[in-house]
Amino acid sequence: MSEVEDEVVAPDPMVGATVLGRYRIVARLAAGGMGVVYLARAEGAAGFAKPVVVKRILPEHNTNANIARLFVREAKILANLQHPNIVGVIDFGEEDGAYIMVLDYVRAFHLGLWLLYRRAQGWQLPIAGAIYIMTKVLDALEYAHTLKLPDGTQLDIIHADVSPSNILVDTDGHVKLLDFGIARMRGEVTKTTDKATIRGKLAYLPLEALDGSPPSVQTDVYAAGITLYELLAGAHPFAVEDDTVTIARVISHTPPPISAARPEVPPELDAILERGMSKLRETRYASAKEFARELRRVQPIPEDEVAASLALLVRQDFASMPDMPDLGAISLAELEAAWRNPPPPSNVVATGRNRAIEFAPTQPPDPEPPPPAKRSAALPIAIAIAVVAAIGVAAAVLVLALRRAPDDDAPPTIISVRDDSKGAMTASSGALPVVVTAEPSAPAASSVAPAAPSASAPRAKPADPFTAAVAKQLPAMDACVREHAGADGAPEIQIRFTVEPSGAVQKVELTPADLTAAPLGQCIIGAARQTKFPPQPQETKLTIPLKARRIP
Repeated sequence: MSEVEDEVVAPDPMVGATVLGRYRIVARLAAGGMGVVYLARAEGAAGFAKPVVVKRILPEHNTNANIARLFVREAKILANLQHPNIVGVIDFGEEDGAYIMVLDYVRAFHLGLWLLYRRAQGWQLPIAGAIYIMTKVLDALEYAHTLKLPDGTQLDIIHADVSPSNILVDTDGHVKLLDFGIARMRGEVTKTTDKATIRGKLAYLPLEALDGSPPSVQTDVYAAGITLYELLAGAHPFAVEDDTVTIARVISHTPPPISAARPEVPPELDAILERGMSKLRETRYASAKEFARELRRVQPIPEDEVAASLALLVRQDFASMPDMPDLGAISLAELEAAWRNPPPPSNVVATGRNRAIEFAPTQPPDPEPPPPAKRSAALPIAIAIAVVAAIGVAAAVLVLALRRAPDDDAPPTIISVRDDSKGAMTASSGALPVVVTAEPSAPAASSVAPAAPSASAPRAKPADPFTAAVAKQLPAMDACVREHAGADGAPEIQIRFTVEPSGAVQKVELTPADLTAAPLGQCIIGAARQTKFPPQPQETKLTIPLKARRIP
């Protein structure tokens, strides 16, 4: 038997439990750095049952106010969105000190997983189907961009993370946009306005985002264009294994016309995509609606016919995807059976300390300050420690240097940390600084299968126990940076741990020392104290420099 066949996975004690009084968890879908996603069923009178998705913060982060605030913020944004092409929120509550979000269940796989499958088979997506999918995504974006409250207040919600892994296609051919975890609203002032902070997936970010400008309508337009190019070409125009090379390609590489990869595309599509993917914000489409209108103009087949053929193709492919072990796709038929025939109740009993949380229509905060002065795209790009969506990790760039006392004078070993496809932190070390983009650690809330690794991506070597322990707290430290860096700046920080032989953290010290009393320092210290190290023969000291890395 192989090691994989011999592996025994401990059952999740939450499976079979009922949360918020009426949602019985039937299967664990995925876990990430900050949270876990379950399939559940809403149960009511006379045998009523409906599948839903339950998303909750991991127990070790329940007391982290910054992570909780991000989770609540996402729910508030979703509460305003009601559109056929957006995955909606159903309920939001608090139970036993933890927030729980309930979302629509979509019988679907995300586009990233579907693309991996078709690429492995040597197949391309139909041109009409790819155009249809993107027009529906653009419809959802236009709705969010132009949404008004009943009193006429404009919300201007920017998704800021459009990519294949955040687009679902269900077995009826319906298209759904999900994961508004790093979305921005009109007038919203985040505390991470430092130009070193970047949100989103590097390969889908336009030049102005890499240069520190806040997300805009054109951010979403650009990402939609890149995603459509990827759907049609079968490969991303910029993304490679090395993130520094990816960034360099985003800055300087001009992708060939899509007709070079797909000669059969409508002739006008080259110009349409070129404009949508323009490196200059001012030359892109002014709105998602305009982009969608141009795509519909060259759509070779009526939309109702495309939808029918797409549904047929999806059903055929989705039925076969679980047969590819490397893909990590969960059988949709098994999930269907799981919610229709739920497991027996678990031994997990809620204390009854739960309450539903109602959201009034979201009012935008005070207007944000003017955008920073325009900078040349040729300037170096500063990347922050990590900028990640709560629960559904979008992308992170970090450099973690780890060294243990008493060898503090020795050159530090540079540890690159990323989430693997199952959401577990892994790391590898090298003699030189390494900049790593974290892959999505779990599908966003309504996806029904774990994010799959790239077919060509090598698996990282397991981290040593100390590195793995620190890595588990990186999401919490990241939340601290996002919450407080605007107020306290984004200095280079050194975290010094003193660890007892039992593995308990005895003391946490920060350099510079004057940061200790600041909100950012207090937040990082609180997150660091939650680190659980393995037992050691003697007291151990670790120094962790967290650095903003400037990329040439």
